[in-house]
Amino acid sequence: MQIQITFRHVLPTWELEEQVHREIDHLRRLSDHRLLWCHVVLEQPHQRQGRPIQARILVRGTWGAGPSGRVAMATAEHELAQGALAHAFETLSRDVRTTRSRAVPRRAVLPARRLVG
Repeated sequence: MQIQITFRHVLPTWELEEQVHREIDHLRRLSDHRLLWCHVVLEQPHQRQGRPIQARILVRGTWGAGPSGRVAMATAEHELAQGALAHAFETLSRDVRTTRSRAVPRRAVLPARRLVG
């Protein structure tokens, strides 16, 4: 799985990267390991003190009913980068859970009938 993390005007730390990897592992378990790639952007607009940090997460996977794949996106703002990440990943977790619960179960393949006659 490809993971890309972008920091814009936010100091990159190993704690933030570790939190991203933990949250992605949680999403992978929820989606039955059907995530293909993930892009996480942490950004503080205009580099001003007191402005909330924005987290945007874009995920592509094959969970749900469609065989062609699905893209999900979540955004969140918080005073701390850890809080913004937690809120955005919680939104994605809810999306994956509800999509999986609405998925149409696959049909069972029945054996062919013998025609008598």
